[in-house]
Amino acid sequence: MHYKSFLDARTKFIERSNRVRGVDNIFVLFEAGIETTDELVQRFSRLPYKNKVVITDKEYNLDCALFLDIYGERFRWGKLLKL
Repeated sequence: MHYKSFLDARTKFIERSNRVRGVDNIFVLFEAGIETTDELVQRFSRLPYKNKVVITDKEYNLDCALFLDIYGERFRWGKLLKL
């Protein structure tokens, strides 16, 4: 977004990704809202990451699911990041 070219962005991505030492060293966040299917939430829950959370607009019986009633009728992606 703020890089002058795709090559610059790719170079920075590779540089930063080299700092990650295995999947135990990352945290995966998924903001699932009104348009997200139950199947997609289930698929996310099966990902092989220890540190993951799916923030949802409805309740799921999953260890990685966190229900927050913040979406309402006028859902916009990224709402959580604006709170």
